[in-house]
Amino acid sequence: MLPNRQTMNQANCPVSPEGWNIITALRELSLIDRDEDALHECQWSGVACTDDGILHGITCYAKDASNCSIQWLPQTIRNLDMRGVSFSIRNLDTRRLPRECQFCAFEMGDIRGTIELRTLPNDLQILNLEENRISGTVHLTWLPASMRRMSMARNRIKKAIVSNSLLPLELSVVDMYQPFDLVRVVCLDSEAVDKRVRVGLHMIRFKDALDDLDAKDEMGEGIL
Repeated sequence: MLPNRQTMNQANCPVSPEGWNIITALRELSLIDRDEDALHECQWSGVACTDDGILHGITCYAKDASNCSIQWLPQTIRNLDMRGVSFSIRNLDTRRLPRECQFCAFEMGDIRGTIELRTLPNDLQILNLEENRISGTVHLTWLPASMRRMSMARNRIKKAIVSNSLLPLELSVVDMYQPFDLVRVVCLDSEAVDKRVRVGLHMIRFKDALDDLDAKDEMGEGIL
């Protein structure tokens, strides 16, 4: 369970990555709790790095990042778990997500407006955008070929446009459940939409998905 939002820390973020290396960002931003006993920033809780010290994972829960832009996120990040981090973003520009990202969770991020799902990172496998304020129409017509699970549940989406033939082969489920009104699904190439696109109440266990990816990594097959 995520911490109460009343306990969030507020982060003052740069609006662009220019002039900011990741070490400076981790030191200056309050999104990650610094461990004063750690010898290196890569040893901080919530930070994951390669053996060469390149940042490739951030895990951060329930912070106020309303002054932040996702532009400052390094392109090397593969695992981005920021559930409960309030970005207050309108019209999330998915082109600015780290292009190496494979796991992305912005659940309860106060993300508003429309979203373009045709410009997601090419290697993205897991996308969790549950419980935001995303509205309008979403296109499930050009998802990354690597996509395995996606949830747009509990938003304010009215319409989903789907092409059955273009859904990724590895995709197991897209959760489109909307609590206030049933989302209208339009299929471009069939009378019936692929059963993997679900509009009824459905639960995706994203922690299990992340654990599964971590387990693959231990066998030399994973993303981290």
